[in-house]
Amino acid sequence: MLPSTKGEMKPKLTPELAEIVGIMMGDGCLYLDRLNKYQTVISFNKDEKDYLVYVKNLFENYFDGYKFCITETKDELLLRNTSVFVGKQLEAVGICVGNKIKNKITLPFWIYQENISIIRFLRGFFDTDGCVYRKYDNFLQVQFKLACEETLSSVYKLLVQLGFHPSRIQRESNKNNFSWKFYLCRQSEIRRFFQLFSPKNLKHVKRYLKMKK
Repeated sequence: MLPSTKGEMKPKLTPELAEIVGIMMGDGCLYLDRLNKYQTVISFNKDEKDYLVYVKNLFENYFDGYKFCITETKDELLLRNTSVFVGKQLEAVGICVGNKIKNKITLPFWIYQENISIIRFLRGFFDTDGCVYRKYDNFLQVQFKLACEETLSSVYKLLVQLGFHPSRIQRESNKNNFSWKFYLCRQSEIRRFFQLFSPKNLKHVKRYLKMKK
C-alpha cells in the first residue's frame, strides 16, 4: 500500500504497477501543466467504457486514497489525476514527464526480473496500444506499432524473453512521420498470447474470438 501523504516513499514494485506502467507507455501521458502541476492522463476510445472502469479501479487500488476522474471530450474519454504524489511515483518507475517519443522511454529494469511483471506489463501495453486482425483469410496477426523505436524495441525483447517469435521490427513512413511495428504471426503463439496475457480490453477479446471462428 502506498502512503496517503505526499511523502517520498519508494513505489512498491508489484505486478499491478507493471500493468500500470504498460498502460502509461501505451495510451498514458504524464506532464506538467501551465501552473507546473502534475497531470496524469490516460486516453480511451468511447467504445472502451468497460476497460476504462477496469483501469480506473487498477490505478485507484494501487494509489490507495487517490481518485482518478473520468472526463469526456468530443472524440475520447479521459482518465485524469492531478496529484503530485501520483506523478512523482510514476516518474520514479520510469514514466518521463513530457513527450514520450522525444524522451525515447524504455522499460524500467525491474520489470524484466519476474515473468509475472512482464506479463502484466505486456497486458497493459497491448490493451492500450496493440491490435489483432485477420490477414490472408484464415490467419490472425497481433500487431504492435509505435512512433518510438526505443519503446517498441523494449516490448519486443520482453516477448522474446517469454519465448515468442515476433517478426523483425519494420519502419513505416507517412509523409514526414515515422513509426515502427512488428507482428506475432504464428497461429499457435497468438493462441498462447491471449491465454497468457488475458487482455482486459474487451474489444480485443471480442475481435479475437470473432475472427478465430
